[in-house]
Parts: sequence; structure tokens; C-alpha cells
Amino acid sequence: MCALHRATESCTRSERCGDKDVAAQPKILRATLARVDAVLAAIDTASGIDFPYKDSLDALNIVAAEFRDIRQTLVDSTNPAIAPAALKGYCARALDAIFGNLPLVGFLARSANANGAPEFHGPMRRLTAKAIGKDAKLVISSEWDFSPFTLLYPHNALSEFVLVGLPMSESGNALVAPLAGHELGHNIWRHHKVLQRVVPLAQEKLRACISGRWTDFKKDTGFTDPKQLDDLIGQTLLADPFRRAVAQSEELFCDLVGLRVFGEGYLYAFEYLLAPGVSGDRSTDYPRLQDRVKVLQSSATAWEVSSPAAFAESFEAQDLGGLFLQSFADETALALVPDLMKFAAELTDLLALVKHTDQDMEKLASRFKALVPATGARHLGWLINAGWRVYFSEVAGLSTSNSPLSKLKDEDRPRVLNELLLKSFEVFEIEELQSK
Repeated sequence: MCALHRATESCTRSERCGDKDVAAQPKILRATLARVDAVLAAIDTASGIDFPYKDSLDALNIVAAEFRDIRQTLVDSTNPAIAPAALKGYCARALDAIFGNLPLVGFLARSANANGAPEFHGPMRRLTAKAIGKDAKLVISSEWDFSPFTLLYPHNALSEFVLVGLPMSESGNALVAPLAGHELGHNIWRHHKVLQRVVPLAQEKLRACISGRWTDFKKDTGFTDPKQLDDLIGQTLLADPFRRAVAQSEELFCDLVGLRVFGEGYLYAFEYLLAPGVSGDRSTDYPRLQDRVKVLQSSATAWEVSSPAAFAESFEAQDLGGLFLQSFADETALALVPDLMKFAAELTDLLALVKHTDQDMEKLASRFKALVPATGARHLGWLINAGWRVYFSEVAGLSTSNSPLSKLKDEDRPRVLNELLLKSFEVFEIEELQSK
């Protein structure tokens, strides 16, 4: 039974759906069918694109099949036995599906964009398969949004797809590839049910935060006894800071996954894309920028990962934002960091996403300096980290060198280094396949 049927089974009485105009139903049905047909035509057009990898086409086929089911349900609803209210419900759910899925169709179509870095797809797909299963599929697309993001769709047919959006202006920049590690973290969080482990801890930590600041809490809320937190009013009051604390915990967990998988390259990419931060109100579902930086820096120290010089100083502090209870959400999320570090370390080790044996970065970097793609890299993160080291030594002009790369014109060095890295991704993938 398709989602459209399930969502409308209970909507069978006119008074429940507010149906008063039976004569209008055929018009609504015709319009809905026309909208669904237009979406199917758009998917058909997108499916004709020459995609560098077939995962995008597989996802389009899944969405097309869903809309064909929706269309068939609408056609079947012309049966006189179908109540008018149910018909209206089918049409409403079809419209919901269009609103929810049309952005996905555009996302998938843009994954074929030449501005992207298809060379990164193979190695990242390998990491994805390790993270969430051998049947996992990956789509990396470009987006007119400067912050990388992950699309998470609830229906089971797309549960094995990792959909990563990178800023259009940076989608071909190999040095920011480690940020995809954060987006992979969202899928690990969901697939490996990290939320279920975090929820009881978050409940405990939130109570502890309130107890530790009870004087402030009761002054602002009017509560006089901690036992009031257990009644209906108390639970209602705590619902929002609890939700925000859990949302922030997921973001911190994803940062930690990115750091574990890509090491110092994640910190360099994070700094490159986000420093010093943007003005305006913060999103209360995200930790404050200075808190994310603090967690990354302390975790890097604990995991013996090198940090960029003056990493914390590169970022501006964000205000608390939100209501008084926001401070308890922030404090709770930070109190969960030791547990989040433990979960990130356990999972990335269990899934073999990290190589703990060090590799001489200079051997990889020397290839780039000689204008030759790197060979023999044993981990994608090390390859990118070597690229960052060359970036600072040969491209950003932070040290002097006599290498062939340094002798190129200033304006040519970033482009050439990026091309060397992208070609090295291809070499890395070939070497991985040959080693099997």
C-alpha cells in the first residue's frame, strides 16, 4: 500500500475533511492529475541527463515510481464508491508529495553539473558503503546554499541513499571535500540509531543543568519545587530545550565524525568555509559557533589530530539567542560531548572509516609539488590533508619553496593543485579497486 493510501485511510467522512462542495471534486481531481503528470514529465527530462554515476538515476527512478503510484491512486479514486472527502484527501496528499519531492528532483538533476567534482564520488561512495551498508548509494550535488547539507527522506525506498549538497561556488573544490564527512555523520546517526542512545542521556543532563542553576531557573519560570518538572506543565516547558539539545548533539556528533574520518583536513575545511562566521541570529538547533570550535579543538587534542594555527581565534562568538531556556539546551548539548566523542570513536572504528597507522604526508605532498598526482595513499583523508599542507606551503605563500608548483603564477597555483587532487582521487579509487 503506498503512502498516499495510508495517509488517507482515516479520511472518509465529509464532516471530518470539511467537504461541502461535491461539484468541485472533478475540477480538483483534474488539476491534481495535471500537476502529477507535470512532475512525471520533469522527472523524465531529468532522467535523460548524462549522469557521471548511476546513483542519481536510481534515485530518480524511485521518485518516479512513487508518483506513478500516486497517479494510479488518483485515477482509481474516480470510482463512485470513493467518498468525496476521501478523494479530496488523495488530492491533498498528492500535493504534499509534490512539495516534498520536487526539490529532490532538482537536487538529483544538479548532481550531473560540471561544476562538481565527480572524481570525489568513487572514494566517498566507498566510505558511505562502509558507514551504512554495502548497498548504500551516494549522490553529491551542488546547491545555491553556502552551507553544506544532507537531505534525509523518510520513505524506506531512499533510506540507503546519502544525499550531500555542497555550495555551488565550492562544489569543485577538492580541499573542502572533508565537509562531506559531517553530512555522512547525519546518516550514521540515523542508520546506527545514535539518537536512541542520546535521548536518555540528554534527559539526565538537562535535569542536571537545571538543578545546578535552580535559582536562575525558578526565578525566570516561577517554579518553586523541582518536582514540578515531572507534571504536565513542567514536561511541556522542558520539551523545547530538550529538542534543541538533541538537535545540537546531532550536529556535534557529525562534526566529530568528520574529524575522525578526515583528521586535520576537516578542521582546515571547516575554517575555510565558515570563519569568521556570519552576522545575524543563530539557529537555536545548532550549537553556537564558538562552542563547535571548542569541541572540535578539544577533541582534536584528545585524538592527537593537528589543529590549524590560531584555529579558535579565526571565529567570532555568537550571542546566546533564543529564550532563557536556550542556555539550558546549549549547556546540555555540551555536557553530552564526552558521550558523543565515545559514540563517534566507537562507530568510526567499528565501521573501519579511520586509518590509525600514520603515513608520511610529505611523500604525498611531494608529488603535488612536483605537479604529479599522488599515488599510494592508504586513506582518502591523508590524501586531502597532504593537499592542505601543500596549499599553505606552495599556494597561500606561507613559506618559500623551489618546487615546480611554486614556480607557477600565483593565480594558477590553486587551480593546478585542485586538478592534481581531483586526479589523485581517481588514482586512489583505481588503486583501491586493484587491491581487492
